[in-house]
Amino acid sequence: MNVDFTEMKIRNNETVSQELGKIEVVQKKIHALEEALVAQAQLEEAVQRARERVAAQTAETVKQREKNYRGSEQVHDHEESFGERHRGIETHFQQHERSDGSVPGNRW
Repeated sequence: MNVDFTEMKIRNNETVSQELGKIEVVQKKIHALEEALVAQAQLEEAVQRARERVAAQTAETVKQREKNYRGSEQVHDHEESFGERHRGIETHFQQHERSDGSVPGNRW
């Protein structure tokens, strides 16, 4: 009976050892999955921050383009206004030009 008990104890120890080995493998897999999950979460966070930066840059680019467009419209309006004034001055001088080509009041 002692021999049976000893053999049973040896088999139980072997079984426990095998089960502990399986548990260790599972724990290592769990640890690897946790690391992968953390890495994925960090990557997702970095992607989200990049999206936010791109959205902010896009909004700023749109504002700058609108400002440039308004500025170019103002320049165009000023050019037209200047052209009209220039033509008005030319017309005025042409209307008041003397027969000798001089303009009254012009000291040059």
